[in-house]
Amino acid sequence: MTEEEKLAAIQFFGTLHAHAQKSDQNIVGRSQYVAPISPNIKNQFEQVLHAPVTRAPDFTPQLAEVEAVTNTQQPKILETSPEQASSMLRESVAMEQLLREMLDVQHKILDAIIEDRQPKEVD
Repeated sequence: MTEEEKLAAIQFFGTLHAHAQKSDQNIVGRSQYVAPISPNIKNQFEQVLHAPVTRAPDFTPQLAEVEAVTNTQQPKILETSPEQASSMLRESVAMEQLLREMLDVQHKILDAIIEDRQPKEVD
């Protein structure tokens, strides 16, 4: 555990212990069936307090990481013939038309469901 981690844990457990003691006094003090939790938190706090501190490892980026960031490649441009481009455009238009037709069918189905759920007039 690094010094920063230890300080953060000590602060956390200190705050948690204070809240637990308040809860123990307000809730547990009046009940014979509920056990206090503050002693458990105090024990965990003491374990962290006595835990050895290790030195944080120095961060030095690896050469591969640096090269990956600095040597970004430009995206390759696909070369297509006019016939391929025309074919791709027709497929795109056909797909768009198919999606529109599917959307129309979905709207008709939803309209029918809503119409069926409307209360019918009784003569």
